[in-house]
Amino acid sequence: MARRPALTVRISATDWAEGGTTAEDAVTIARALAAHGADAIDVSTGQVVPTRPPPTAAPTRPRTPTASATRPASP
Repeated sequence: MARRPALTVRISATDWAEGGTTAEDAVTIARALAAHGADAIDVSTGQVVPTRPPPTAAPTRPRTPTASATRPASP
């Protein structure tokens, strides 16, 4: 049986913009991608909305909470 190539998908988990993509949205998206055959999901955050840079009050590792939230939803 031939194996298919691995399917890797990159998503932006949050854009930090009012009304934009949230970490909760990313979990939903990651679950849907996994259900449809994604083998790995590369999650990044922010810097997709030019008018909304990362929060200045962000902790030293601002992406850690988002990664922790999306990891269980990933394959």
